[in-house]
Amino acid sequence: CSDNTYGLNCNQTCQCSSNSLRCDPVDGCVCNPGYKGISCELVINACESNIKLKFFLNLPFAEDEINF
Repeated sequence: CSDNTYGLNCNQTCQCSSNSLRCDPVDGCVCNPGYKGISCELVINACESNIKLKFFLNLPFAEDEINF
């Protein structure tokens, strides 16, 4: 595939946000750590993605703005 295209026959265009590392020719946008989504536009909620960490830190609730 050429730059910014991916998928079967390279027929899809990557529209990655600034939170991405690159456009993979098979899977599309490859996100930086801490981001997810088709264009890496979503911040990963640490409380959803790491239940063990929440338990370990003994937090009474999880906040979306925890940065690791």
